[in-house]
Amino acid sequence: MSDIKITALDISTAKEQVTVFNETFNKNADETAWIYKHYKNPLTKDLTVATVIGAVCDSKLVGICAFHPINYTSEGKIIKIIEPCDAAILPAYQRKGIYSMLMRYAEDYYTNLKYDAFIGYTYGNFGSYYSLLKLGWVDNYSIKTAFVPLNLSKILKNRLNVSLPSFINIISAPKLLKSKSICKKHGNYSCKEVKTITELPQNIT
Repeated sequence: MSDIKITALDISTAKEQVTVFNETFNKNADETAWIYKHYKNPLTKDLTVATVIGAVCDSKLVGICAFHPINYTSEGKIIKIIEPCDAAILPAYQRKGIYSMLMRYAEDYYTNLKYDAFIGYTYGNFGSYYSLLKLGWVDNYSIKTAFVPLNLSKILKNRLNVSLPSFINIISAPKLLKSKSICKKHGNYSCKEVKTITELPQNIT
């Protein structure tokens, strides 16, 4: 196998990115949704930087890891955070250290852009958890509560100033409540249903 090249990707390779994700997890993710999530996401605070890092072998994209640049507020200060999210390595290229290569590249890339820290949210029995520990990440705390936003229209209005009719809550509620499956899979989790913006966690400490 030829050498693996790690590089920052842009929207022009979105189709290939989705293909890697779908083939890795046997999913049917939509390219339009992928672009919105990773390149036009209103929650992402800096869309001028790369939000997807890729692994290329013989001119073929074989692995990806997406990142969300997000600003957190702690004790009145804004902290620029990078949060890893979707990661996928084609089955034929797994167990070759590509995920670690992607993460090391991302650490250098975002550090050079003056981001303050990386935060990884993962479950203890997921492979990425142990991979991050091997890279030197520190397990500082565990989140014990899964927040389920039930009044989606009000929360979007408060967070993003997006106005949606109230009937969107009826449509979205069944899908949002599926997140309770997190609690069933992980016995140390509890779910809290939230109806207003004030009930959601606002800061990190």
